[in-house]
Formats: sequence, structure tokens, C-alpha cells
Amino acid sequence: SSSSSSSDGGGSHGEEVNLTPLPGVAYKIELVAAADSDSGTLRVHAAVPPDIAQDVRVVVGNPAAEKGALKRASGEAGSPEQVRKRVCDEATAAMNNPQPAPRAEETAADKADFAAAMLNPYLSTIHWLQHRAAPKLLSWAAPDDGKAVGNGLAGLRGNLVDLQQYHTLYQELKAKYGRHFVEVWPESTDPLKFVYEDVAIACYILLVWKQERENNPSITRKQTFVDLGCGNGLLVYILTQEGHPGVGLDVRKRKIWTLLQSGADLRESPVVPSLELTYEYDWLIGNHSDELTPWIPVLAANSSYNCRFFVLPCCFFDFHAKFLRSGKNSQYRTYLEYIKTVGERCGFEVKTDLMRIPSTKRVCLIGEKRVYPPSEEASYRKARADMVQASLALFKPRPKQETTRNCTQVAPAVRQAIISAVLQELLKRGTPQPLPSGRLWNPGGELALAEACTLPDRAQLQALRSECGGLQTLLRNQWQAFVVAQGKVRLRDWRVDPGRKEKSATISFFFLIIIISINFNEKVVV
Repeated sequence: SSSSSSSDGGGSHGEEVNLTPLPGVAYKIELVAAADSDSGTLRVHAAVPPDIAQDVRVVVGNPAAEKGALKRASGEAGSPEQVRKRVCDEATAAMNNPQPAPRAEETAADKADFAAAMLNPYLSTIHWLQHRAAPKLLSWAAPDDGKAVGNGLAGLRGNLVDLQQYHTLYQELKAKYGRHFVEVWPESTDPLKFVYEDVAIACYILLVWKQERENNPSITRKQTFVDLGCGNGLLVYILTQEGHPGVGLDVRKRKIWTLLQSGADLRESPVVPSLELTYEYDWLIGNHSDELTPWIPVLAANSSYNCRFFVLPCCFFDFHAKFLRSGKNSQYRTYLEYIKTVGERCGFEVKTDLMRIPSTKRVCLIGEKRVYPPSEEASYRKARADMVQASLALFKPRPKQETTRNCTQVAPAVRQAIISAVLQELLKRGTPQPLPSGRLWNPGGELALAEACTLPDRAQLQALRSECGGLQTLLRNQWQAFVVAQGKVRLRDWRVDPGRKEKSATISFFFLIIIISINFNEKVVV
């Protein structure tokens, strides 16, 4: 239960398995993991009525191919009716067999032989359970020490909270808050991601605080907190409802605040860091706090010797601008190291952990203890001031109204004029190729973005800049017609450039009209 692929949050991976059952077939899936190893067994029980063979169909297109596919699937000769029944019986026995599913990679021949049998819905379900569900479930159940995670995050799992306690508490919070807020979510964002992610983060923080109270008898009350850049405020609401007094600050009020403010202190207020800014709370929280993230360890250290911090970085900012990567590590890993270094220079012992949340940005950093005694506070305070002094005047808080930066608000006439100019230039650089029909196909040529910028006039480029965009952004938005890569632009060839999988392959009428009108005049088909 350590993967982040569950759609409803961090602690319930593998909790629900949704299949499309065949009529009359009852499935029961049981995962048995060995206590002393990383392996396990997937037991899939199926109650199959005797007449299920009558419902099994393999449709390939002709009887000979059908019979051949059934022979390959069962390994036995005989009439199609006999083979169908044998395939069904053997599949049922295989599903009820408690042996581990084969983990070896399928060969090309295996896939080819099985492709015909996949037209049988019963066999396809068995194959999916054995070759897809079983390996995934076993990998999720295996111990995860952070050595095999993506994004170059090996070694960052700190196991700071007990996994069983996390799973138990997550289920409680999920039932208590998750489903309700998914149903009433008024924001345009996806509630299945944002609600359950905040539930999982709250669960993690609550366990960190519980462990802190258990390890430190001097803490006799539940910890207080301030969430800087609290966003939708759901995390503040859950922590408050669980008995931790706190406040959430954000530059902009969200729609959901209307539903939360009866149970949470949410304030619309920008946070402008300074050496004098302090908070009288036990913990400072930065949950995807963007430009405030590197400041949170500084603010926590300056607030009091006993103030602690929790940050979950997402977007990459330094003290006053976008963070620039250096070195061979990924941007994300480099940024995590940067935030950890900031925390350590502030005097914290910084710990990292991989959280179980539905997000690729799931590494948190916690500064719970200082590495110096209170008597050295003055020298560390000076070091913190020296570290941020140059950035204080350069820091700009996020504006209350976010500016759209994707050129979607550019006037249609300007947008069409620019795209037409680029399109015509690409066609001029192309070499027509003969088609089997005898007509010509012009795939267009390549154009450097620097050259493309000379095509629009000054007024058109100014219109792009006024919308906080540029020519590259405009062309990338028209991905159905253009490919922008390595500083160049060309026409998309749908035979080799499939485009975005989640989008329709339909090219907009605007591009069709332009392409057809230009090339019909030249008797060239594009």
C-alpha cells in the first residue's frame, strides 16, 4: 500500500478492485503476502456455473481461425464445442489455483497467440488478473524503502510514521471527510485528487504530531499551526476539526471557504516575508506553498526556538524567483536538496519522507529539532539574515488575480494571422511528395522559432506579450497542426506524430480551411 496510483488517496491502494463481471460468475480476490519476504500470492477464486461454456465465444472472423485460436489457447485438439468447454474448465482451475501468477515477460509470440483469445471476454479477464492485476498488487504490497521510486528519489523515505497507524487513520479520515467533500466540491479542480490528497496529508501530519507528543512529555496539549498559502483550506479544516488550533492564510479566497469557515480559521491575506515576521504557533505548514516554500524554514526559525516546520514542495522557487537547477539530478531532486540545505542553514535537523499521496510531488521535509542550543540563537539568526538579505527587496507576493499565461485570451484575428503566416512559410519550405493516387503531398519543412518570430508584425507580437505569452506558447497550443521541439516548428504528420493521447485526433476546422484553400490553389494536397 505504498503506491500513489489510487484515485482516492494515499492509504487505500488495492482496497477496492473493480472488475466488469461476466454474467453468472462471482469473483473473490485474496492477496496473501509472505511476512518474511517481498513476495506474495494472488489467489483469485471464481464460482463458474457449469453452463458457462455456452456463453464463451471466440469470434475471429472465420471458423478455421476460430478453431486455431482455441487450439492455441487450450493446447488441445477437438471440436470447437469441446475446446471451448476445456478452455473454460482449465481457466477456472487456474483462477482457483493458489500458485503465484507468472512474472516473466511475455514474448512477441505469446502476445500474438493470445491476441485472438483475447476476443473471448472470459479469457481476457483471466489474463488481466494474472498478468496485470497480480504483479501490481504484489508490487504495492511489497515493502517500499524508497530504493525503487521514480524521479530519482531513492533514499528519501524516512518512515517517520507507522504504516499501519497511517492506514487505519487514513480510512477513518477518508470516511469522515473525504466522500462528503468530493460530493460538495465547488472548485473547478478534480475533487478525487485534491480532497483525498489533503486527507492523506492531514493523516500524515496528525501522526507526526501524535508521535511528537508521545516522545516529549513536556507537550501537554495538541500542537497549534499556521498554514501559509493554504489554498482551498481543506487541510486547515481537517486539522482544526481533529483538535489542533490553527489558521490558514492565502492571498485569494476560494469558493469552498464558504463551506469551511464555520469550522476553520481561513484568512484572505498575503504573506510577505521579512526578518521581523514571526508567528506564535508551534508549527508552520507549507503544502504546495510555491514561492513561500524556501521562506518557511526561515520564518519558523525566526518565530521562536521551539517553532517547527513541515513543507511539501511542488513548484520550484528560490527566495525571490524561479529556482534554476544545477547538476545532473532531476529538477525535483535538486530542489528538494535546496530546501533541505535552507532548513539546515536555519539550524534545523531536516528529515525527508516519501508520502503516500496521489501525487508525483510527494516528498515532504520536516524540521522538528534544532542542531544548536538556545544560547547560540543570536549567531544563527545573523546567518539566516545574511542568507536572505539580498532577496527581501526582490520578493513579490503572488497577485490576488492570477494572470492567464497561455495565450488563450489573444484576439482571434491576431491568432489566426500569426498561425497563417507560420503555416504558409512551412509549406513554402516543404518538398511535395507523390501519393499512390498521383496527387502530391506537401508535409512542409522546418522553421526555427527565431525565424518564425520575424513573420508576425510588431503589433501582433505586442498582442502576444500583453497576454503574457509568446509565439512558442501559441504554436504549442495548436498541437493538432504543429510540432514544436528543440527550438523548431513543423507541421504535424499524424501518421508518425500521434499527438496527445488524451485529446481527439480531430484537426480544427480552421486549420483544414487554411490548408485546403492554400493547396487547392497550388494543386497540392496537404
